[in-house]
Amino acid sequence: GSTGRDDGQYAAHSNWGPTDDPDTVNPNGYPTLKPQVLAPGVGIRSSINGSDTQYGNKSGTSMSAPHVSGLIALMWGAAPCLVGDYATTETLIQETAIPVPHASNCGGEGLGNVPNMAAGWGEIDAYAAVQAAIEHCHGDSLGWVEAEIVTGTLAPHQDLPVRVTFTCTPE
Repeated sequence: GSTGRDDGQYAAHSNWGPTDDPDTVNPNGYPTLKPQVLAPGVGIRSSINGSDTQYGNKSGTSMSAPHVSGLIALMWGAAPCLVGDYATTETLIQETAIPVPHASNCGGEGLGNVPNMAAGWGEIDAYAAVQAAIEHCHGDSLGWVEAEIVTGTLAPHQDLPVRVTFTCTPE
């Protein structure tokens, strides 16, 4: 499902559950819950089909899915013991999601409307999910991450170098 790009709120274009195809692999007590989590999906900058260098802002769950795929890549890169363990990966993402209580009134919702049939367990939290993955595999955490990000204003059809430096230091 989708949330706003900056506000973490449920996006109206995102479909609700329940599903008529229950989760039999990793239901976590809510086999008909859909979506299970949300990710930013409103006003996301993406390539568009005008040309090889054209970009625009798009909205929809198709903009949310890459956020979740990227999160899984980060988790599996940081915690290789999870590679291919879809149920545990999914559980860690759900457990670390930022709750988005929403009274969908569809039935089968959790205490305080989390999880619910509109927002699932909430919006993904990449830092918390990667830290949980590391703790699951190694028993320690990321500690803190220092990031230096150098940005510029990109004009259409102009290549601008961007340098990103991440330094991870264990606690």
